Order: sequence, then structure tokens, then C-alpha cells
Amino acid sequence: MARFTNYAIVVGANYGDEGKGLITDYLTEFMRARYNARFNGGAQAGHTVEREGKRHVFSTYGAGTFNDVQTVLTPNVVINPFAALKEQEMLLGLGVVPDRLLISRQSPVTTQWDMAINQISEQLRRDARHGSCGLGINETITRHLEGLSVKQPAVYGTLFDENDEWLRWIGKNHFPRRLVKLNIAMMMSEEHWQRELNMYEERASEFRELMVRCKDTIFDFQPLASGPIVYEGAQGLGLDEFMGEFPHVTRSNCGIGNALDHIATQGGDRVTAVYVTRTYLTRHGAGPLKNEMPVENVLGYKYVDETNVTNEYQQNFRYAPLHIPNLVARISKDIARNAARVKDYGMSFTPYIAVTHMNTIYKPAVVVKDGEDPIQLSPEEIVEEIEKQAGTIKVGFRSWSRSSAGVETSGSVKKVLSLV
Repeated sequence: MARFTNYAIVVGANYGDEGKGLITDYLTEFMRARYNARFNGGAQAGHTVEREGKRHVFSTYGAGTFNDVQTVLTPNVVINPFAALKEQEMLLGLGVVPDRLLISRQSPVTTQWDMAINQISEQLRRDARHGSCGLGINETITRHLEGLSVKQPAVYGTLFDENDEWLRWIGKNHFPRRLVKLNIAMMMSEEHWQRELNMYEERASEFRELMVRCKDTIFDFQPLASGPIVYEGAQGLGLDEFMGEFPHVTRSNCGIGNALDHIATQGGDRVTAVYVTRTYLTRHGAGPLKNEMPVENVLGYKYVDETNVTNEYQQNFRYAPLHIPNLVARISKDIARNAARVKDYGMSFTPYIAVTHMNTIYKPAVVVKDGEDPIQLSPEEIVEEIEKQAGTIKVGFRSWSRSSAGVETSGSVKKVLSLV
């Protein structure tokens, strides 16, 4: 018996928070996955899974962890050791003992300076915020691309041992240079400026100890064995570095491209992509949101999202009617921009759409045609309208709740994913 596909890619079709965790949890169980691979973003992910009395918001670990599936962080994922250790402790508190994180030696690693620059700059933007969550993703990648990264070969050769000169250099040179470049330094008092500069020795030592602890307890560099892999994306196509509206984007390719590249290294040739959307539209953070309105106007009642709470950096969780033409256009654009990849790799590729939050008790407002006002449709009518406009991309998953039992898979998807 052989699987029709051993590789599934889960992608957010909007601005994040679509239900990727739910679908990843379902697929890792359904496919009997060996690995759950994160392929973009970093610890800013917030993928909620509720199972058997346990509820967790996954950020570094994959959302398939409750199924005893090992998490892989591919080279495109920013590794945040602070967040990784914190999440491991939270999972252990739930009685879940996760496998070590399989990480890449080429991955960028976030330091406390990256997070500090990110948080200070976002606060100072005030009403012109970019929508950052304050975890230093952009700063880490900026430093990484400039050749100043805490790369894994250097980590093993120096930072995990006794030499932390590299980190001290980042704190003493890169950190103040970035503060000046971003016009943050001019807004600091002289006392604050000197205090920040004088802390680099202490921070470098603390970070080195943190990395040693991560090496000893949660990181692993072993190559992947054979077996099914569910690739779990972070954020969504509306926040994609190349598809979103700058500057309100994430420093990441949120579509299928990174995952396809990694699948090619594993020799994969049959791939399924699952683009995830709610029955309505949300956005956590600053940036355009067409037809934005209060949640009660979108859903007909005062819904409260337990995961996406108001915070200092992203601020409020925002709502709008699902704009079906824009949804289909984003998905179609991602498929088109990766068509050459699929062809060059010699892959067969099947895309689907997963619709989550079907358990809305009223009829959500949706936009069926561009330029028209939102109308109210039942969740099932929304699915039918998406299928009409999506053409060959079928709605293969419908989800009523955040547990695997609440996911319904269509017959066509079962044919693709199940044992044959």
C-alpha cells in the first residue's frame, strides 16, 4: 500500500489566523505524518489546537505536536531560542513531551537585540505602525542577510563553547548602528543610550548560556528520515513580502514556494496544497482591511477570539466580510508564481481550499462580487460561492470546531490523501 501523496502544504490564504493550526493538526493525524515542517516566519505564529482537554497556541513547535509528530524548522524559519524554551515548558506543563526540534544550520537566529530594536521602533511609529508583533523577525533577517547572523556553524564552533566575541560584536557594533539608522537613537536620552550600550557584555553572556541550554535540551541537527511530511505555513498570503501591501507585510514568503523547495530536497514528486480561510476575514495588526467593520456587523453577534487578544504591538484583532474574489485571486496568484517550480521539480500538484469557522451561529457578511456591498450567507452558501469562483481549486475541508473531530474532508480529498 502506498500513499498517493506524502507531502501536504498548509497555507494561510488571508492575513493569518485562518485556522492553519486546526488543519495541520488534522492532516498530521490523517496522513500519519512523521514530520511537521515549518517553512516560513518564526515564533510570531499563533496556531491554536484543542484536543482531549488540552489547548495550546503553537508558535515554534508544529501544530501536529499533539499527534506525537516531530517538528522540523526549515532554513527559511527564524529560530527564536527564547520562545522555543518557553513553549517547551508550556507543553511539558500540559503533559506533552515534544521531540527535539530538528533545525537547520543555515537558519537565522534571533537575539535579544533584534527583539529590542523591533519593539522600540514599532512603539515609536505610533499611528504609523507596520503591524509587527515585536519578536524581531525583520531585524533578524536584516542582520542575517547582511552577514552578521548567529548562524549555526558559528554557534557550534564558538557560541556553544566559551567564545562569545561574535555576540559581543553584535551588541557593541550592530545594535547601536541600527538604532542610529532607524532614527531611534535621536529619541533616546543620553542616559538611556549609554545604558543600552553598556549592557552588551552582560547580554552576550546570557545569550550564550541560553544557546547552550537549547543545544542540550531542544535542538537537533539530524537529517530527516523518510515518511509523510505536513508543511505548516505562518501568517498568510495577504502579509506575504511580495504579495502584501508594503510596509504592512512580514519578511517572508508565505505561499507554497519555500515548502516546494524543501520537498524537492526530499525527493518528493506528489504534493497537495491546502489554502485555509475562515468564513469571514480577520487581521491582527496595522494595515489595510477592506470593508472593515465591528465583529457584530460581520458575524451578527459579539464574537470574542480567545487566541488573538489585544496586545501592545499588534493592538486590536480586526474583522471584515470575506471578499471572495480577492481570496480566489490571492490563491491563484500564489499557484501561478510557483508554476515554474512545480514544473522544474517534476511534481504533480493538487490545490485545495479549507474553510474553517463553519460553526458561525448566524450568517456572516461576505462580498460575492467586486464592487458590490456585503451580503449575508450561511457558511454552506459561502463554501458554494467559493467553489463557483475558484474553478479547478476545490473546497476540500470544512471545519466546525478546533478539534480534529470537527473537520470534514470531502471525498475528492480523501482520494488524494488516504491510502490507496
